[in-house]
Amino acid sequence: MREQFQTQMLFKVIVSIDNQYSLWLVDREIPPGWHDARRMQGSAMECLAYIREWYFQSRLNEAAPEPSPLSQPISPSKRAYA
Repeated sequence: MREQFQTQMLFKVIVSIDNQYSLWLVDREIPPGWHDARRMQGSAMECLAYIREWYFQSRLNEAAPEPSPLSQPISPSKRAYA
């Protein structure tokens, strides 16, 4: 019964100023300190999938190494000639 109730309700994803994500009923006013997350709304499962995707994408971006200056091609004007 609870699953049926959640699939019939419309939620939106909101984000706090501390970058915490949460589900919120669409017909409720967003609390102070929170804002809409790219106007994402749908069933509870759709909103949770959105949060999960965002979380894993942000973790991948954090884990990506910064390009090393040594891996960058040297422009012809900066090459040292013997």
